[in-house]
Amino acid sequence: MFCGDRKDEWRGKQDGYLIVNKRSNDGHVHVHGTIDDKDTMKELIDSAIHHSGLEDSFNASSSDKVLPKEIIFHNRQRIGDILMFTCAIRDFKKAYPDIKVNVISTAGHIWDYNPNIDRTIAPWYKEGKAIEKITSGDLLSGNTNVVKIGPGKLTNMSNRLDWHFANAFRISIEDELKIKFQQGAPRPDIWLTKEEFNAPRVTDKPYWLIVIGGEKGWGCKMYPFERWQEFVNQNPDTLFYQLGAKEDSHPRLQGDNIVDYVGMTQDKDTGIRDLFKLFLNAEGSIGLVSFHMHLSAAFGKPCIVVAGAREPVSFTRYPGHQYLATDGCLPCADNTACWHCDIKVCPRLIVDETKKELLDRKIPQCVDLIKPKDLTRALNMYYEGGRLKKGVVSPKPKFKNIVETPKFKEKTTKSVTVYPTVIDEAVINMGSLPQTTDGKFIKFISTARGWGGCGRSIATIMKFLLKAGYKVEFIPFRNKVSCSELKSYIKEYLQGLIITENYSTVHDPCDILFMYSDDYVWEFNKPEIIETFSNLHAKKKILMANYRRGGIGEIEWTKGWDKYMFLNSTQEKDLLSVLPGVKTKVLPPCTELDMFLPITPDYGGALKIVRHNSQGDVKFEKNFADEVNAILDCRSDVTIDMLPGPTFVPESDRFKKVKRTASPYSIAEFLGKGSLFWYSLPQGYMDMGPRVILEAMAAGLPILADNWGGATDRVTPECGWLCDTKQQMVDIIKDLTSEELKRKGEAAKEKARTEFISERWIEEILNI
Repeated sequence: MFCGDRKDEWRGKQDGYLIVNKRSNDGHVHVHGTIDDKDTMKELIDSAIHHSGLEDSFNASSSDKVLPKEIIFHNRQRIGDILMFTCAIRDFKKAYPDIKVNVISTAGHIWDYNPNIDRTIAPWYKEGKAIEKITSGDLLSGNTNVVKIGPGKLTNMSNRLDWHFANAFRISIEDELKIKFQQGAPRPDIWLTKEEFNAPRVTDKPYWLIVIGGEKGWGCKMYPFERWQEFVNQNPDTLFYQLGAKEDSHPRLQGDNIVDYVGMTQDKDTGIRDLFKLFLNAEGSIGLVSFHMHLSAAFGKPCIVVAGAREPVSFTRYPGHQYLATDGCLPCADNTACWHCDIKVCPRLIVDETKKELLDRKIPQCVDLIKPKDLTRALNMYYEGGRLKKGVVSPKPKFKNIVETPKFKEKTTKSVTVYPTVIDEAVINMGSLPQTTDGKFIKFISTARGWGGCGRSIATIMKFLLKAGYKVEFIPFRNKVSCSELKSYIKEYLQGLIITENYSTVHDPCDILFMYSDDYVWEFNKPEIIETFSNLHAKKKILMANYRRGGIGEIEWTKGWDKYMFLNSTQEKDLLSVLPGVKTKVLPPCTELDMFLPITPDYGGALKIVRHNSQGDVKFEKNFADEVNAILDCRSDVTIDMLPGPTFVPESDRFKKVKRTASPYSIAEFLGKGSLFWYSLPQGYMDMGPRVILEAMAAGLPILADNWGGATDRVTPECGWLCDTKQQMVDIIKDLTSEELKRKGEAAKEKARTEFISERWIEEILNI
């Protein structure tokens, strides 16, 4: 008998089991279980070790385990996951203090001032490896210093193990490095400067932070807005600051006790640090199972979590939090959590009576069981119990992770003192940059007249080279940096760049001469250019034909270069027809996509077409108004927004134009409002990149484009449509469904994340 059941009956109920028995008479140890299922066996043994407090002597952490002297841990999930990432780094460094550690992550400023991080370590790879292909075996064999980790394993086991999410990244590191080390406190490990800790409060009144939204597409996790509003109404004497990302379009709570702070913590340089200060001084936070509860735990703050029954309580609840869960209350959540995201797959949807004016009124029953009065009760218990006092600002927590003096000189921006981050965003994004021990000198030659695809690409490439420690000299065609945006970018991001506004140094020796030809390719046959670029003294020469081939491969001085690079395969084939056998490489435009990847479009409802470009009217057919009207006429629920759009097409109630901007954040916000990216060009116009398609795909938008130029190298049937005629575009739009938009949009984002890696440009420049 086992636990009241007969052996065979008990065994039939188990996914896996392990029984170990030691006979008292002869000491024989008998083992019985699903021995062949190695993964289940390991899970059961790990769980037994954890609960017993024993040490795993076979895999235990020890100083004799040979690990690399430096490791960069890589994970690029959302902010809540990265907060949990910090726990693992803290615990790894405690176990292995002599190993230098860096990270590649999103939400990079989470790591500011963290003493466990060494930002001098740059990623490097050998044997042609790149970030998307590396494995832990590559790290342990010395082919890279980067290893990818993530919380997936423990998340998948969370219905069987009562371990907190804080263990997840540690377990991943243990598995990847074949080690074991102790788990520390179950809370994020963030660090503040003394100035941040003592910074003025946002208000002299006590306040709570409230986050009512979450990731789009996670309907099973959401709590109805009307109930959030009712909760706020029930507590008129409590001040709430509503947080959230502006692009997520959260509905705004109303009332005299609400401060709309949505979008106010998104500044690239200071946003996350501002968020930390808000949580440090708040009474607590309120929201779903999301980043706010992790951040409240980091500061030891009260927290109210509307959880339902989607996740296991043991996996996500922190001590001291009011965690409103309904697990065990429904037949579908009697023993396990469902982990469902899409509300359509929930087996127990009911009508929400608070949403009487809306068509979509169904919500999961596990969420419906939680009423606004339950939130109010949870809030009041903090005051009734005496942890907080009504109307009185609670004292700051006893927070130990304080840096007395920042390592960096402060700078003043506007009226705010900002400490330059220990984490430079450019360094974070240098996923495959080599170590900078060779001191190479690189001459970079290109146009400097505009801030289109060429201008932005060369600026990004030079930034990466400088950040990797190389000496870079920029020599502009026409001997002038005339683009105001490029001048501003150089001043802000390209410190150390040598600029020579003449050709006097072109013939000086250098390791690599990289020419990004752009439209100056039409000048290559002029006598002064032939004289200037003949007899160069570079060890290696790379010629990039991003715009047109022109006379490259036929003009004498353009022959015999070590490598020729292109933005699409059509250009590459054209060159190979006149210079067969030369070394070539096709890459997508060098485009930083971090501000676009977090976007989650709303594919449902009306079809929202968007497009942006920076070249004005030149990229629009003269009869473009006819194209617009044909699309607007093919279905009644379609709208078109353009940034900036053609000047010769008037706006209407369904066709809008947005003022031109060079800000990637404004462009990202614009793309976040769309569900389809439409890139129709004049017949035969060859846009070789284009960067805008990369940005749109990274934002999760499927692409509808012409079947020529650079789009053919970027857009596949999985993530969009390439059309031979404009009528084909209309026909596709006419029959588009939200399901198809979502499927192709998600595929577009994945392709952008895994294939449009800007750091490959640096590899190709340095590794000829």
